[in-house]
Amino acid sequence: KGGSSEDHDEASNRRDVQSAMDGQPSTGGAGARPNATYSEPTHTPTEELQPCEDPDATMRKLLSRLASTDWAVQMEALNDMRSLAIYHASQTVLPNLHQVVRHTLAVVDNLRSQLSKAAIMSLADMLRYLKAHMDPELDKMVVMLVKKAGETAGFIADEAKKTMIAAIDNCSEHRTISALLHANINKNALIRGKVALYLQLAIEDMGVRVVQSRELDRMFPMVVKYLSEGQAEPRAAGKRALLEIYKHTKASGEFQRLLQRCPASDVKVVEKVVAQEQASTDAWTVRPGG
Repeated sequence: KGGSSEDHDEASNRRDVQSAMDGQPSTGGAGARPNATYSEPTHTPTEELQPCEDPDATMRKLLSRLASTDWAVQMEALNDMRSLAIYHASQTVLPNLHQVVRHTLAVVDNLRSQLSKAAIMSLADMLRYLKAHMDPELDKMVVMLVKKAGETAGFIADEAKKTMIAAIDNCSEHRTISALLHANINKNALIRGKVALYLQLAIEDMGVRVVQSRELDRMFPMVVKYLSEGQAEPRAAGKRALLEIYKHTKASGEFQRLLQRCPASDVKVVEKVVAQEQASTDAWTVRPGG
């Protein structure tokens, strides 16, 4: 009589385990999965997510479930977290955003690849639905995403790239660029290559707005340094980013101002890239009577 909530939850879990052993449907606890009638939880497609019946109660239990040692509980918690972010954000996720993101990033780093992938995809949904509310969380998130994008598991790297693109598309340009500049301190060449790629995508997404970017003076030297990287990926990304900046700043003289602040050795590399691009453009120009 008058037992604690922990006792009630434990009893509920035991009933779920017994139901599964008897071949009966589970009531939704985090118990064992002993026979073939149990359907292991998976990452629910975003379009199939539904509002939570009791959002406040789901939020109260969310962080402990994300930190569970049972991967199935964590998977179900990720699905619930996405439902909260999509349908009940203002009353649940937003007031607890930092903790929710921190716990989700811990799941991203899980050794179980399917769980890590699901957590990365969950971050993508948060970025798409919460948009600029995610700005304060970008520094730690981008560091984790470029780390995962540099890993050998193709499907995890692919999801990390999609999620990084979601950040570029939905968060403020200033905070996204700043987070990428912060992530570039990593000494791993493969990870720096991913930072270069995402910085290139962000610059191309900005287009002419790059001229007004408050981060232009900080990102230009980094883009120039990519041109001399040993790996092909950052070199290619740096070249595309540089030419995008050049396209929008050459007429105003801003490009020359930026270039004057670079070391002489870097200036020569930049001038060579620009000259090659100009020669290529001239070769494809159709002249009258040509």
